[in-house]
Amino acid sequence: MRFTSLCSLVWAAQLVSCSSKAEEYDYIIAGAGVCGLVLANRLSQDSKFSVAVIEPGTDQRNNRLVQNPLAYFANIAQPDLNYNYSSEPEVDADGRVVYINAGRGIGGSSLVNGMVYIRGDKAQFDAWEELGNPGWNWDQLLPHYKKVEKMQWPDQWQKDLGASAAEENHGTSGELLVGFSPRLANGTLFRDTVQAWKSLGLGFNTDVNSGYTRGVDVCPQTIDVRKNLRWDASRAFYWPVSHRPNLRIIRGTVRRVLWKETGSRKKMRPEASGVEYVVFGPGGKEEKKTIRARREVILSAGALRSPLILERSGVGNRHLLAKQGIKTVIHLPGVGENLMDQSAAGIMYHAKDNLEGQRLEHAMFVTVRDLFGGEFEKMKEKTRASLDAWAKRAARDASHGGSEAEMEAFAAATKRVLELQFRLLFEKEVTAAELMTSDYRTFLGSGFWGLIPFSRGSAHIGGPDPDRPVLRPRFISAEIDAEILIATGKMAMRAWTKPSLSKHITPVSISDPPRVEAPYDEWRKWAGRMVGSGLHPIGTAAMMSRQLGGVVDSELAVYGASRLRVVDGSVLPLQFSAMTMTQLIILTLLVLLTCVGVVVFQMRASRPSLPPDAPGLFRGWPVFGCVDFFRGRRDFLLRGRDLSPSRQFSFFYGPHPIVAVSGPAARASFFTSRGLDLGAGFAALYAATPSIDHLRESDLSVNFTLHAKRLLQRERLEATLPRMVADADLAIATTDTVTEPFALMLRLVYQLTHRTLGSNDVADDASLLDETLAVFGRLDSSSALEIMFPKLFTPNKLRKLIAGLKLHRAFSRVADERRRLGRKDDDAMQVLMDVSDNNVQVSAFIISALFAGLINSTFNAAWILVYLAETPEWYSRIRSEVDAAIAKRSISPDETAPKTLTRLTLADWESEFPMVELAMRETIRLIGRGVCMRKNVSGKDIEIGESGLVIPKNAFAVCGLEDAHFDGSLYEDPDRWDPDRYLPGREEDKQGQHAFLGWGSGLHPCLGMRFAKLEITITTVTMFANYDFRRCDKLGDDISTPLPGLVRNSIGEKRPSHDIFLKCTPRC
Repeated sequence: MRFTSLCSLVWAAQLVSCSSKAEEYDYIIAGAGVCGLVLANRLSQDSKFSVAVIEPGTDQRNNRLVQNPLAYFANIAQPDLNYNYSSEPEVDADGRVVYINAGRGIGGSSLVNGMVYIRGDKAQFDAWEELGNPGWNWDQLLPHYKKVEKMQWPDQWQKDLGASAAEENHGTSGELLVGFSPRLANGTLFRDTVQAWKSLGLGFNTDVNSGYTRGVDVCPQTIDVRKNLRWDASRAFYWPVSHRPNLRIIRGTVRRVLWKETGSRKKMRPEASGVEYVVFGPGGKEEKKTIRARREVILSAGALRSPLILERSGVGNRHLLAKQGIKTVIHLPGVGENLMDQSAAGIMYHAKDNLEGQRLEHAMFVTVRDLFGGEFEKMKEKTRASLDAWAKRAARDASHGGSEAEMEAFAAATKRVLELQFRLLFEKEVTAAELMTSDYRTFLGSGFWGLIPFSRGSAHIGGPDPDRPVLRPRFISAEIDAEILIATGKMAMRAWTKPSLSKHITPVSISDPPRVEAPYDEWRKWAGRMVGSGLHPIGTAAMMSRQLGGVVDSELAVYGASRLRVVDGSVLPLQFSAMTMTQLIILTLLVLLTCVGVVVFQMRASRPSLPPDAPGLFRGWPVFGCVDFFRGRRDFLLRGRDLSPSRQFSFFYGPHPIVAVSGPAARASFFTSRGLDLGAGFAALYAATPSIDHLRESDLSVNFTLHAKRLLQRERLEATLPRMVADADLAIATTDTVTEPFALMLRLVYQLTHRTLGSNDVADDASLLDETLAVFGRLDSSSALEIMFPKLFTPNKLRKLIAGLKLHRAFSRVADERRRLGRKDDDAMQVLMDVSDNNVQVSAFIISALFAGLINSTFNAAWILVYLAETPEWYSRIRSEVDAAIAKRSISPDETAPKTLTRLTLADWESEFPMVELAMRETIRLIGRGVCMRKNVSGKDIEIGESGLVIPKNAFAVCGLEDAHFDGSLYEDPDRWDPDRYLPGREEDKQGQHAFLGWGSGLHPCLGMRFAKLEITITTVTMFANYDFRRCDKLGDDISTPLPGLVRNSIGEKRPSHDIFLKCTPRC
């Protein structure tokens, strides 16, 4: 079970002596838990800033219970590692006192947690924006997850036991080590578990960190796999930098924030100036000390301690503060309220097997529909009808003697949040509960907990110990929480009675649950006796709008205060299907990037001013501008459009002024204005453009289009065609029976592009092909900073530079070898060599051509197979079309279908497969959710239709493809894959000007359209010629879950939200 309250960060520290005179630092951080240490690490990178972290705990580096990943059942019982908080008697938990552990020491709860590394469901992150936190969403946060992570890929024996992770979801160069347990030795239990849960309708999830958690998975952990060592926050973020002279950890417990008043007399605003903390001497004697902050005070004491510091500082509900004799500095009723912890229980059995050496590191994530089945709609309506009552109960509990009007306002705000949770569970259908197979000595069973609690508790001052909260978690006080916990327990019992699992246990549970069929009242009493903490308390200083009861804004600054932030689990506004530690690290990094001021570029003065007839300005972050244009481009453009009366808007992206256009008239101006240059817009704004400056500066750059057109002429394509078909046949015919189509098509399209626009030597040599493809992948990335600040040198730029040099050397070796031997080939490289002896120019052209060739064709070629596998009618049409074309040209009954395909002419490929072309067109429309980019190089403003608005001179303009492709007035049910929409009688793509943008439009049609169509036709037809195929899971079993959607905000790639596999059966 995941033992973590991962932001309950209760201080860790080196022993440091302090003078009696108040010390002064730039930043003071209260708490050396997960967030506190990430903050300390990043803030102290700049030697000009001094950082003090105040922490009551101690150094636990050499504690073997901390080091050993298998000891987490033991370390939660150690008082020097834990705060064992006790609640007030819980009415809904059989009147019991419930205990909540939180880690103690440098590293906080990362010292004692279960180390499970799971991010959560995408929709849960996106919900943060709905709570008044613009820019906090999955697409904005995912790059930060990848940047901080160092994935240790599983070995083959671990893969055989279910360990898996998709490369596109993970990073490999960060501080946080993530991997799969080297003790993952569980015999047949993994497959037995998968089989049991599959019979209950739950499939295997190949990467639980893809933004889609439902299914059975083997959990990655925050461990050093090589050393079998827990990788806690201190090892990741503190000890490697603890030598910095500007970073100090002070042993002590922060009690309150110190204030000074600033501003005018009419409007005084409290400003944090430091903190008061205590140190304990012999016999527990307290000594009070103060320390001053020149810049900011940051509370990172965790969800159960940070609200106490705020309240003792006069920030909180004025009625509660008055009862404690504390003067109110800022009235924030949300402080200490909104406590959410996951309700947990377990069902255990005696194990028949000897469990020594067996570690079970897999989990099951289930939805409300999984839990309630045919009762889903009934449960949905019952829950909807109860939201008002639950909100009023939370308001009553939080009133502390406040007025009726205050209670009503609090209830209304709480209901809005509960309504959002309701939509997540019952409409978005995020996962509602988690189960983990647990073994302990001679016991085996399932620990489980609800993930999205509707119950609301509190943590306040008022008890005899000033450092311990008066804690009221109110577990399962909202009945839906009890019903989910009970339904999960029943589902666990059903799984353990399946033959594949029941053989491992004795039949009677030692947890004494009722029978699965027992009345609900019996189960409700059992839940009250058993419920405990999931050890993930959050929400007591929530990042929400102040009107919703929030305590901090989207920059984690405390409302009404200056120079005071809260950065820990208390700010998380919603629970996750996840491990809290992962959320806290990313939350801290993003706040550092956008708020605290570590990046100190001052660029506002250099930005051009926009003319009055430019569309209205959509404001973003200071200095950075609208960073969502990079991290969440599709959603950002739709949101800006919908919020702008004219549906056109302007924004800054770093130094770049950009106009976003939408609507038929605006599209016409965008695609037909000669003053809008495609190349200039693409080069500046496209996030993944490889940096090939020598290409842009060379004579070859001027003639790039000319050379590309020459290489893609009919006669050259005709000559290359047989080798392209042979390449496709070999790659597809030798693929695994269970294949991942996106990986297959990436390599094949790379090979076909080399065959046509690169080098035959590379296309023919499998080793060289794979080597250069791996290097090429490093070019296809950029960060937001690189686009906004093009002269800024970043580690990523260095990686791309090295990758470019490696490709240049590889291609140069091929060219030099040809010259040495006097050998010539009929390929693009030879054409370029005949024009120039400069290998740099030859390599640069090939790299750019590869980039342009792979950017879309790879994903179009993969998605068309996936959509066809999911659409029987169109699968049958393409099958008939391919078989008819082969039969028409076969010269012998014994001739294989792939052999027949090698004799098709270019005209045949372009005329014999009209159904393939329609399926291709629809695939491009559906996944083509990118952005067209131009720069106004005309020297004058360009009008946007007849709107009276303009694209200013030297500004950029962007138009989202989705503006046309998902326009309901053009396309019926635009989210559905339906090639019939292009057939006579419908022809939806011809219902408006510039309605289909898949191959460019207006004055800028796609230069490589013919070649791209040919590539996709060849790969699709060859797949049908070789195989019958259908969608399956990683193990090759049939799958009935809905097709995963696109990663909608991906800048370049159009990958699915999680892995897709095809089961390929060779045709006789």
